[in-house]
Amino acid sequence: MLYKIFNVDCYEGLLKFRQRVDAHPFMVGWFFVLILAGEWIIIQLASVSSILKIQNLFPISYREILEFALFIFTGIAYASSLNNLVKARKLVWYFSQPMPLYKIFFGKFLTILWLCLGLVAFALGTMTSLILVLNAPVLLPFDFGWKLIACSVLGATGGTALSVFAYLRPYTKKAVYLYLHSMLYLGAWYALEIPLFVPVEILYSILLLGLAFKKYLDAWNNAIVYVKRPSKYDLKIPLIIRERLIKKLAYAEWLFIVRNNEHVSILLVVIFAIAGQILALQVLPHEYLSGIYARYTYAGIAGTALYVAASMLSVISALSVVGKDTQAFWAIKTAPVSGENVMFAKTYWVLFTSMIALPIVLLALPIYMFRKIPLIIFVIVSGICATFVSTAVGTWGAARFPDFSTWYRGSTDIVTTYNVLMLALVLNVIFLGIPLQIYFFDKVLGILSAIFSADMGALLYVYACKLGGKYYDQIEK
Repeated sequence: MLYKIFNVDCYEGLLKFRQRVDAHPFMVGWFFVLILAGEWIIIQLASVSSILKIQNLFPISYREILEFALFIFTGIAYASSLNNLVKARKLVWYFSQPMPLYKIFFGKFLTILWLCLGLVAFALGTMTSLILVLNAPVLLPFDFGWKLIACSVLGATGGTALSVFAYLRPYTKKAVYLYLHSMLYLGAWYALEIPLFVPVEILYSILLLGLAFKKYLDAWNNAIVYVKRPSKYDLKIPLIIRERLIKKLAYAEWLFIVRNNEHVSILLVVIFAIAGQILALQVLPHEYLSGIYARYTYAGIAGTALYVAASMLSVISALSVVGKDTQAFWAIKTAPVSGENVMFAKTYWVLFTSMIALPIVLLALPIYMFRKIPLIIFVIVSGICATFVSTAVGTWGAARFPDFSTWYRGSTDIVTTYNVLMLALVLNVIFLGIPLQIYFFDKVLGILSAIFSADMGALLYVYACKLGGKYYDQIEK
């Protein structure tokens, strides 16, 4: 029965992918073009480094790349297990069948492990093929290959265990298990340097998976059956909305944010984005932080943090506003409210929270480095501009490519998400890059151009709500 559950999940995922290809073949094709283009850029940079024998072109080691890959696999496994194992209501049917619990749990885990290994095979296969086709003087070390496979196994087990530990109660129990889980990454840092420790690290991850299995039912009950929050979580911020039904939709979105602890996630994203900028200043070589190009280094650090935060808080959050309704979609669609107003009400809190969080992320470097008032004003306006642009892109994508499947729990599939994120990146570079260049030459004109870009971003958001409303009215689930 364990393998049957694994086969059903794999077949369901394949069907979803085929449906996406049939519905949007151009988008899927463009997704693979972007992937291959990114790998081509990496190969070209590595070739230049090899030919010119530039040792510091890539100031990171294979060990750091593998540790980063481990976190990526952990995130993929965490999201997948959260949607299909911990928060999956459909598992009630499995629980009612005469089968042991371990077959359900490990059958789902095999799907997650297969996904991570499939990503490794795709990445290494396409990279090797491009190296052969381009005849590039770059060789992937054998150690890198098998260590990447080990990272995928560690990420699959660690991410699955993390999704269970995150929903344990009380918080003291959660803290203990999360501490045990954190040791996995500390050990991986040393295991990637000393290959002898890799089997020990994999054994430790299996033990964590066993602990997660023991606590799985508790986590599932905590995730599925929750008690309504007390009245202190009621809305305290006045809504700038006149129509009553639209205000109720916006209020429902606020309750969804609070009851799913998304405000905690927003706070964590802001903290990690700020910490990442400060860490970058500490680890980058001094020559990158001084001289004529120093301004571009600081702009690159802040821009990277802004894009990561905007992607998670604005783009991805807005992308799920339609699909997360699932069975409740028709109840909202039949309400006497236009699609434009529905999209506005659903993205109201995404826009509001991002407009607070993103300027805070950008303020980290100016405050940390004691910069002057003009720069602080510029980054605040830039954060507001990025909020409008990113939310607009996510709003359009949510209505244009909705996904009501329980597999993603309202979030769009990876192909659509990646393409929308790339579109958000291009638009943010256009809207923020021009004011930044003007600011380098004249601070007042730079601030005024940033205000103009923020105004154009707000116009883009309004247009996205209008266009998204048209798509919303045409949706037939």
